Amino acid sequence: MDSGWPGGGNQSPDDFDYSSGVPTRRILSPESENPEGAPSSVPLFPAEEALVAVRLAVPGAFLVFAGIFNLLVSGVLLFAGIALAQENPDEILTRMRQDNPRQAEALEAQLAQANMTWEKAISVYRVGFIVAGGLGIVSGLLGIWGGRSMARRANHSMALAGALATAIPCITPMGCLMLGPIFGFWALIVLMREDSWRAFGR
Repeated sequence: MDSGWPGGGNQSPDDFDYSSGVPTRRILSPESENPEGAPSSVPLFPAEEALVAVRLAVPGAFLVFAGIFNLLVSGVLLFAGIALAQENPDEILTRMRQDNPRQAEALEAQLAQANMTWEKAISVYRVGFIVAGGLGIVSGLLGIWGGRSMARRANHSMALAGALATAIPCITPMGCLMLGPIFGFWALIVLMREDSWRAFGR
């Protein structure tokens, strides 16, 4: 509805200057329209917003999948490391000699060639399983959380953290399969797009 002021539309009396006696429309500078100096974000059109939502949701789902896989396998590794810590190395070797003598002989020959005792080998495996399991669990949780944030366009920083944690090769089960880096770098490329930043409200 026209307000009756010169120029019509939704203009108000404050939009005009009366110092000369004749109402003259004020020309506002960009600074006056945005006094805090914050960059104004350009909203996305509905079709563009839907396309960006799909572009973010697909790699986000793969991050969640990689995170669940890392979490499950790393949990098994961590459990194996804890179980080894509670076992007597001599008893493990004795059971191996009884259950599979050939494998025990081959393993002892390899240890002798590497100049390593059975106790030291068990210690290396124990520490390796615990460290790999712990890193994989942390990476898995970050991947799940980051993937959910990416699909929901809720937290850009967390989505980046999940993508980075998934992209690091050889420290997680999915990274050792070289699928983690593919999913992680794919998500990073999508997250760094300008329309993705706007979709997160940045």
